[in-house]
Amino acid sequence: MVLFVGFVLVPIGIAAYYGLYNWTGYGPLSDFIGVHNYKVILTDPLFRSSLIHNVIIAVLSLIIQLPISIGIALLMNRKMRGSSFLRVAVFAPYVVSLATTAVLWSLLLEPNGFVDELFKAVGLAGVVHFWLADPTIVLYTMFVVLTWQNIGRPSCGRPRQSTARRRGRRPGTSPCPCSARRSGSGSSWR
Repeated sequence: MVLFVGFVLVPIGIAAYYGLYNWTGYGPLSDFIGVHNYKVILTDPLFRSSLIHNVIIAVLSLIIQLPISIGIALLMNRKMRGSSFLRVAVFAPYVVSLATTAVLWSLLLEPNGFVDELFKAVGLAGVVHFWLADPTIVLYTMFVVLTWQNIGRPSCGRPRQSTARRRGRRPGTSPCPCSARRSGSGSSWR
């Protein structure tokens, strides 16, 4: 709790306090302007647009990612051929760094890239777009990338814990490494 207060709440409070000043980011705070900065940002159409984009991503996560996670979790709990491959396929994107993910998907989604060629090969040439340049679909393209990367993401007890991670564990093991350590059933080497 102390770390949460020190590293989350205190910086938020300091940022809110700095927002009351006309400050260049360097030097002392001297020009108090009150809530003017907040009035400006709340009337900025770009800021409102970004808030709408965040709401869209949150709603899509609940409507699309959650059922996919549950479906994958159910598959991972079954004894079937290829279950080890499924576990690797689900959790590997979580292990890949963000920089690698960005490069991988930018190559896949570039004009005449793998995704475009795949659509053309299966007869869906009309679906081909500038995936990362078209403002009307880039948000949804990014959602697909986020879904790919986070579908198997463990969250160690956080409310948005991945169902696939929770349900896909081996029988008799703790739900996540963090709770295993808390309960004492985890190894000290983790």
